[in-house]
Amino acid sequence: MALPRFVRHNLGWKVASLAMAALLWLALRTGAQNRLKPFESATLPGVPIQVLTGPSESRSYEITPAMADVTVRGEVKVVRRLRPEDILAYVDLTVPSASAEFRRRVQAQLPSGVSATLIQPYEVQIRKLPMAPSR
Repeated sequence: MALPRFVRHNLGWKVASLAMAALLWLALRTGAQNRLKPFESATLPGVPIQVLTGPSESRSYEITPAMADVTVRGEVKVVRRLRPEDILAYVDLTVPSASAEFRRRVQAQLPSGVSATLIQPYEVQIRKLPMAPSR
């Protein structure tokens, strides 16, 4: 049984159009719409800088400055709900320094879907405090 003329006419174009429509549907269905969500940047001032040390470390440190301003970028609804308490700014002191005063880079741990674009200050001054006498 032969196909009617209106089906056979420009059959290649019809098949190509159908294939392109299927690919477009598949791309939108599998997450391309997530890449089109609006993004926003915001600066969260006054995030306290924590000290990350090894488990056996008992020494205290003084960090100057003690607060950081963290600029983040992410999906609008996530960034607008973000508070300074949701961010962990820290300096990694797991690798000890021999000197009493030194500088280290400030790092940040952020919620999923948010990235830090700027942390100010970039580095902080760290001073080892004298150890309290043991009893």
